[in-house]
Amino acid sequence: MAFNKKRIAAIADNLEEPILKSFESEFARAELFARTGLNLEKAEQTAYSGYAYWKSTLKIFRRNKVGVFCLLLIITILAFTFLQPLLPGQRTLF
Repeated sequence: MAFNKKRIAAIADNLEEPILKSFESEFARAELFARTGLNLEKAEQTAYSGYAYWKSTLKIFRRNKVGVFCLLLIITILAFTFLQPLLPGQRTLF
């Protein structure tokens, strides 16, 4: 496959145009990050999202079968530690 110098030059010219445009638009980008005043109506429109952190976390945790099993095991052990002295026939030290 022979290299065509005209085609290479045309490709290079096409590559340079977007690069130059990106440098020229740097000044336009600075306007995107300029401070603006507070508009309460627009703030109300964008303030709500349907994302709840703990809801999402619990949803992912419930999918983890090993994690749910371990949590139930810990709860069971803790329940028996508190209930064991209340069972009939248990010796109390006090």
